[in-house]
Amino acid sequence: MHLHYLLKNGNNFIDMKEETKGSFFGIMDYFWPKPEQSFFYNIGGMNFTLEELKHGLLRGNSKPPGSFFRLLNASDTRTTLLTSITDPRTLFICLDKHQLPEAIECFDDPTTIDTKLDEILSGYFNEKIEIDTTNEEIIIPTVFDIYSADFGGSDEKILRFIWKWYETSEMKLQEVLRLVRRKSLMIKYED
Repeated sequence: MHLHYLLKNGNNFIDMKEETKGSFFGIMDYFWPKPEQSFFYNIGGMNFTLEELKHGLLRGNSKPPGSFFRLLNASDTRTTLLTSITDPRTLFICLDKHQLPEAIECFDDPTTIDTKLDEILSGYFNEKIEIDTTNEEIIIPTVFDIYSADFGGSDEKILRFIWKWYETSEMKLQEVLRLVRRKSLMIKYED
C-alpha cells in the first residue's frame, strides 16, 4: 500500500492547495474524490482501486474489516476474474506501511512467487512474533485478529498457519496449542 501511495501522490505528503480549502471539503474529497484524483490499476481490461484489488481479487471478494458490504457486487463484471481459491499470504504484501515486512521484492517471475512469499512470511513472523513465557502470552501481529476469518477463524488455525514459517521458537506447535487451550498461554495481538 505504501507503493500505491507513492505512485498516487509522489513524495508530496501534504498538498498545500487542498489544505487551504477547509476541513469540510477535505472530508467531502475523501469520500467523493474528483475523477482526476482517482487512481486505478487496469487488470484484464478492467479498472480496480487498491481496495478492490486487496479485498476483491486477493481476498476472494471478502468484506473489508468494519464493512457490511463486499466491494464487488454480484452483477459486477469484474467478478469474472475471481477464483474460489485465495491465498492468505498475499495479505502480507498489502498491509499498511507501518505493518509491512521489511524486505518486499518485486514479484516479476511467476515461478518464484511462492518462494518469495514464503521468505517474506518467514522473516516477518520470526521478527514480529514473540512467545513470552514470563507473562504467559504469545504476541502476534494484529493482522491475524483483523483478518482472522482468512486464516480459518480460530486461534488454533491461526497458530497452525503461523507455524508453517515461524522458526524462532523452540516450542513445538502441539505444545503451544495445548498451552493455549488450557489458557496457560494467552494470545495477544499487537503491532
